[in-house]
Parts: sequence; structure tokens; C-alpha cells
Amino acid sequence: MRKVLVSIVAASALASSLSAIEVYKEGNNFVDIYGDARAIAGYGHTMTFGKVGGVSSDATINSNILFGVQGNSRLGVKFRYNNFIGDVQLGANEQTLYNSGANNMGFRYLYAGYDFGDAGVFVVGKMDTPMVNNFSSSVFDTDGGMNGFGGYATGSRRIQVQYKLPIGLTLAIIENDVANNMYSVAIKDGQPNFTNFTTIPRVALSYEYKSKGTRARIAATYARAESFSTTRAKDAAAVNLGIKQDISEAFYVSGLLSYGFNGHLTGEQSIANPNVGNGIGSAMNAGSTSYADMGATSHIYAGFIELGGKLTEDFGIAVSGGYQLAAFKGDNHHSYGAFIQLPYKFNNNFSIVPHIGYYGVSTYTNSDSNTNIGGIFAMAQLKVNF
Repeated sequence: MRKVLVSIVAASALASSLSAIEVYKEGNNFVDIYGDARAIAGYGHTMTFGKVGGVSSDATINSNILFGVQGNSRLGVKFRYNNFIGDVQLGANEQTLYNSGANNMGFRYLYAGYDFGDAGVFVVGKMDTPMVNNFSSSVFDTDGGMNGFGGYATGSRRIQVQYKLPIGLTLAIIENDVANNMYSVAIKDGQPNFTNFTTIPRVALSYEYKSKGTRARIAATYARAESFSTTRAKDAAAVNLGIKQDISEAFYVSGLLSYGFNGHLTGEQSIANPNVGNGIGSAMNAGSTSYADMGATSHIYAGFIELGGKLTEDFGIAVSGGYQLAAFKGDNHHSYGAFIQLPYKFNNNFSIVPHIGYYGVSTYTNSDSNTNIGGIFAMAQLKVNF
């Protein structure tokens, strides 16, 4: 049996550096501490223009300095004891449970399960759904990746039950309400007044294929959304297909195609909307529609492609471009983005990722009315991990 003493020297939990990550190890049993701190610094410049009734409007220009700790900075403990597994992970900015604050530290992961070997793994708790897209390397929008601009959410943590088979098949029954506060009840005249909507637990299914130099995955989800206050009900579904293929020993190409029917109701697809917010957000995607917007049916078509790899042992490159069309409330929202990243790894624990990108959204109500916003962002992510 081997035990390792862990010392922590840090100004904060998320910025800590640990002398070791392996706290306990005996056979297949272990306890590991892991985490990273992510910060960005940079500059963004956006311009909004358009026309109403055929008359052009004045352009609005916004410039912002971007800096701060990214909300997906994390600190976690992962364990295995015989066939029992689990993971507890804190995030710098994570809504954890019903009615909890969305801008506070919270649990990103909080799950446990049992490994049945060849029969699969059964897991219960808060974790990523089978729908998440990990085919984009964008560091710009934390867990969003290129979501809203051709991609799909790269992080989508919900309380759920998952069953994973060794052949690459995963089935999940997901409770959206608890993780996203979609369900709220106020007392009016002594009676419950349901103001938002709730859903039956949604289902998701994914299949992942891996071979030497190739990884592909297809995933689909379905939910039924109901609004007590408006007596509306909607079906919500989404599907995505991603692939990553090595084209040499150093370089790869990856891409993703997705479609959503009311996919914004799952919280995993975004409708970029220049009429909301005064830029493309603190980083990129602040024009997304309200999560609980039951006002119309949406159709979201999206895709992106990325080429990347290693230029040297420590210096890399990634170039990506994406496009999304979202038909919503009688408008067509066209959103598009492209970026180049030049990651440099100083060592196994410290890296910097310069990112230069352009992101734009154009909304057309009819031939005489449209709104356009475009932004250039230059920033760098600094990441310390253990």
C-alpha cells in the first residue's frame, strides 16, 4: 500500500498548486486530487448596425477589456474503491441546486456509481450529459466552445442517471429543473403560482466509436416542456454528430454537425441574438435567448470545422470556423465565427493559449429590417493545472 502526503500552498482553493495529485493508491483503488485555474486577459471590439423599415440605423461601437478568472476553473477529488467510483468537483462559477445562485462557487460534478465490468457502469448524480461536444478546442467561451456559432455546448452538467456500456453506448435520464432552476413556484392568494415551465426528465443517448487516429460520436436527446402559466407545451429535441480524425502524426481535423427542434429549451443549444445585450457578451455569446422562452418554435442548424495540431513539442495551433442558422419567432438568426489559437505549454502544469477570433450575428425579420453585430476579440487564456 502506498500513501502520498499532499501539501497545499495557495492564495485560494482554485489557484492552489499541489505537490502531488495521488493521495492514496492500493491496487485499483485510489483517491486523486485534481484541478486547474483558468484566467483570461484581452480586448474586444464590437459594432452594431442595421435598418428598420428600409432606413439604416446609426452604428453603435463597444470596446471592452476582458479579464478575470473563468467560471470553469475547478478543484476536484476522484476516487475508486473496488467497483465503486465517484467524483466531487467544485467550480468557480456553477449553479448547483434548485434556487441556488448562478454566479457562485458550486458543484460541477457530484456523482457516484458502480462498475459492473463488461456489463457496464451505472452512475447517479450531477455530471455532463451525453450530448456535450468535446470536438472544439476553443477556450473563449468557457463551457460554450463555439455554441451559438456553429458548435454545441462543451459542458452541460445536470443531475441524472447514466448507464454506460463498454461498446461506447451511453443512456441517460436527465433532470433539467434542479440544475437550471427552470421550475419556480410563487405563492399567490395562498395558492401555488407556477411562473416558469418544467419538463419531464429528458432522455439522451450517445454512441462513441474509437480506433487508432479516429474518434466519432453521435448523440440525441428529447424532452417535453410544459408551462403552467401559459398552458403551453412543447417538444424539444436535438442531435449532433462529431468526428476527429488524425491526418498525420502531428495534425488532426475535427468537426460537428447539429440540429435542434426547440433545442434552446434543453439549455445545450444557443440562439445568438443581437437584439439582446450590448455586445457579444463578456466574451462571446451574450445574445442567447432566454432559456425558458416558450414563445415560439425554433429550428437550429449548426456546424463547424477545426484544423489543429503540434508545430513543435510545446507549441501548437488550432484554426476553426463555424456557422449557425436559427429560425425563431419569425426571424432568421445567422451567426458565424472563426478563430485561431496558438497554445504554448511551458510545462505539464502551466500553459498559455492566445486566441484571436471574429464572431458575428445577423438577424433578418424581413427584407427591410435587420440587425447585425460583429466583434473582434484578442485574448489569452492562462491555465495552471495539476
